[in-house]
Amino acid sequence: MRLVLLLVSGLLASCSGQVTEWSEDDKQNIRHFFISQDADQAATALSNSSKGSFSQEEVLTLKRLALAEARLVNDSVLAKAHPDLPERYRNLYQASLEYSINAFEKRDNAASLKGSSLHDQWVDWFNAHKRKIRIPM
Repeated sequence: MRLVLLLVSGLLASCSGQVTEWSEDDKQNIRHFFISQDADQAATALSNSSKGSFSQEEVLTLKRLALAEARLVNDSVLAKAHPDLPERYRNLYQASLEYSINAFEKRDNAASLKGSSLHDQWVDWFNAHKRKIRIPM
């Protein structure tokens, strides 16, 4: 799996382009998106650590947190940020977490490869569209 840090600051919207109304509930809900990303990045950083002083359980705990938080984000809120985000988020990002957790729990190399592939596709899509994703501060 390639290590890619998603810079969420690049997501924060400017006032250009289409203006979408975000309620306070929407703004609270989208926080789960960022919490999930942060937990996933922390798990990746930990597993890529050269110190090797971490347990598989620590990585798995962070991955589970990332998945739990991802599931809390409403599709309607994701769609406000970008019309394709709900589908890409669920089918690439969230699915990559599910496969990754399954790989850890069952020591399943095929699930690990599938999770890595989906994550890479998520990162590629996200990076290609991050300037069009609009999330308010």
